[in-house]
Amino acid sequence: MRRLFSVALLWVGCGRTELAPPGVTSTALADAAVVDGSTTDAGRCQLYYLTPPVLYAMPNAMGNVLPGDFTGDGALDILIGEGQGDAGELFTNDGTGSFAKRPLIASPDINFRNAAAGDFNQDGRLDIASQSDGSLGIDFGVGGGALSPAAVSSATPYQQGALAAGDFNGDGRPDLAFAGVTMGPAATTGWGLPGAPVPQSFGLVVYMNSGGGGFALPVTYSTATTIRSLATGDFNGDGHLDLVAAAGDSLAVYINAGDGTFGDARLVYVSEVGPYGLAVADFDSDGLDDIATATTTDADAGSSSVLEVFTSWRGGGYGAPIADVLATSPQFVGLVAGDFNGDGLPDLVTAFPRSNGGAAASSAPIAVFLNQGGGHFGGAVTYATRTDGLPYILSFASADFNGDGVPDLAVTVENQDFENPDEVAVLLSRCAQR
Repeated sequence: MRRLFSVALLWVGCGRTELAPPGVTSTALADAAVVDGSTTDAGRCQLYYLTPPVLYAMPNAMGNVLPGDFTGDGALDILIGEGQGDAGELFTNDGTGSFAKRPLIASPDINFRNAAAGDFNQDGRLDIASQSDGSLGIDFGVGGGALSPAAVSSATPYQQGALAAGDFNGDGRPDLAFAGVTMGPAATTGWGLPGAPVPQSFGLVVYMNSGGGGFALPVTYSTATTIRSLATGDFNGDGHLDLVAAAGDSLAVYINAGDGTFGDARLVYVSEVGPYGLAVADFDSDGLDDIATATTTDADAGSSSVLEVFTSWRGGGYGAPIADVLATSPQFVGLVAGDFNGDGLPDLVTAFPRSNGGAAASSAPIAVFLNQGGGHFGGAVTYATRTDGLPYILSFASADFNGDGVPDLAVTVENQDFENPDEVAVLLSRCAQR
């Protein structure tokens, strides 16, 4: 069992992690070259670190983090969804990873808490697809970070769920997949009162892009249970995007026939309770996308979390999970893959929003797992995104915000003490050279 280390700063090097001693401030990071003698090799950085978080206040309740070049200037911005009735906030990037907040101009009926970005009408501007209360909406980019105020919407057979975008039929246009569920009241209790809402129907719905931002009638695929999250990847090496869903006690893999149609789900069972969250990347460097998911040894608060990696076989099969990372206190929430130390291997990042016992973690920690090769990962190294209030991590995403070729992190942090503001924390990668 590996112990978690709480540190003030996380240093990420090529194939290793350097921990800054307690009390070291960000001003000391520029002197990191003395550790290795040189931090560059023919212009390539040999030692990266993640900066302490820069915090940006949010005026309203926050949802998902959606990175993208919404202004069209080449720098990746951050859209923060705020739910139906309030489109959200747009944080525009000046190109260095410094952001300025401005209200998002978009349809008020769209729920950007569940959204995917893509150029759906192929006009060179980034659009946003989102789902809310039985409808799928597209807000088209009109330039300068603004979106069309009247979204084009289509009915969905389900009320809520997970959304993913990808070119499923190879025609160069981004399509959409939506794993949804419709909730309804449970059977009446002994007192004659309806119980809490329960899933009534669920399924996977695929919308093929017909051009100009329009979509063909959806094709629905049955599922055995509610899907928590959805991701894309080429799992059998045929060059076509497949789908994977976290469903019940298993991963459901849908193999693409090559024309945007999918076969029945291939179930891959996890070893613990879950799965919770998905990340897709070629973790073992064999040319096939693999699947990482978080599971828990017990569904109760305070249970242990296990990071399981399923490596793909040619043809779409999977071996036994590699489960070599165990967190003994809080549960994971979400997974993001990216090469955070520049060694060519995709690493994993997750969040621990609660401490052992279910209370809000005082530092709202993010954890990085460095890929050791072959789909194996080192133990979690955690560090704070906040140090005051009762912060709770809602969502996070990775993207290269400062243009150094290494992914950075954007994290939405809600403060549950109602005294400190909700904030977006941005942690940037830096090359530690003089």
